[in-house]
Amino acid sequence: MSKVEEYKRKLEEWEKEQAVKAKEFNPDEFLVDSKRLQEVFVPEINRIVKFRLLTIEEMNEAAAKAKDNMDASQRIIAKMLGIPYSKARRLRGDVLAAIMQRIDEKTRFLTIMSTLQPGK
Repeated sequence: MSKVEEYKRKLEEWEKEQAVKAKEFNPDEFLVDSKRLQEVFVPEINRIVKFRLLTIEEMNEAAAKAKDNMDASQRIIAKMLGIPYSKARRLRGDVLAAIMQRIDEKTRFLTIMSTLQPGK
């Protein structure tokens, strides 16, 4: 048996073992707890930022009200940070970008935003 065949066989065995160990997907395990705050350190502003994850519905609602991607970002970050939208609009762009980047690095949650269509 060649090394390639041997590695292929070992990979197939490992994949079978993983499938046996894996649990069936239960969406209830992955629902957003809207009261649970998370924290992320944002070195660009030397601050710990507290935020909460949003449901897909909340993100869609915020994006539907938005005029463009920047407006959608401001509306979503306002909801996540628990601050008024009017205050989020006045944040410096570099600060908004840094906060969003660090939240996304920690959670990958904001990546979903790229699939939303503002104003639709």
